Amino acid sequence: MELSDLYDPLLVSIGLEAANKTDVFTSIGQLLVDAGKVSDLGGFISDVEAREASYSTGVGGGLAIPHAKSPVVKDASYAIANLATPFLWDADDDEPTTLIVMLAVPSEQAGTTHLKLLSRLSVALMDEEFRATLVNAKSEKEISNAILSKEGK
Repeated sequence: MELSDLYDPLLVSIGLEAANKTDVFTSIGQLLVDAGKVSDLGGFISDVEAREASYSTGVGGGLAIPHAKSPVVKDASYAIANLATPFLWDADDDEPTTLIVMLAVPSEQAGTTHLKLLSRLSVALMDEEFRATLVNAKSEKEISNAILSKEGK
């Protein structure tokens, strides 16, 4: 599975206005609903919040990867948002979060697609240059180009 296989330009938010995790979950969740990937915004947000409550998805380096395996997810997907105003994902963070990559996976794909997608994204996002490109992108096309070039296409 390549990142481009699940990439959807409708799931990119440049300069997302969000003051906290709830704002992020709601805004990105709405993108997923609007793109037809999620059938119930409230149900999806509840599942993302439940996952977040068990262990923070803030991974450091200004990055958070919130995700949920949920029965309201119709198609496995991911959304990318760079924040207009970075904020601390968790109170004990050393630096503000600037980039959000949210995964949405149908419950029945929990052990397959979810793990492959999370693994592929995690490896790609460890590349500081790639991550910086996403953080500093001013258009969806810049995000798309970064993903395609990361895969060597």
